[in-house]
Amino acid sequence: MNQSAVEDASDTAVASGDYLLFFSDIEGSTRLLERAGDQYAGMLHRHRQIISDLITLSNGRVIGTEGDSFFAAFEVADDGLRAAVSIQRALAVVTCALSALHSASAPT
Repeated sequence: MNQSAVEDASDTAVASGDYLLFFSDIEGSTRLLERAGDQYAGMLHRHRQIISDLITLSNGRVIGTEGDSFFAAFEVADDGLRAAVSIQRALAVVTCALSALHSASAPT
């Protein structure tokens, strides 16, 4: 991707060169919004916080976000791969915890 294309994606400019590009999106977010109702905003905030923090900790730069989607760039491919794995693991833990809470609060 050339520099102008990256700059057009956001006000956050990155230098020209080779980058690993990271994209994420919540699968089934519309269904999740319908099921979660008023709790969705808090869930989305936590989701964004986890992804943003792990991208930053992995030497990446968030280029843009929209809704539940993220676009980030990493100068070192290994950093991007580490971020992706860390994000998957962190979100899996949160998802399992939410599922356990939901199961525990379901009527028997």
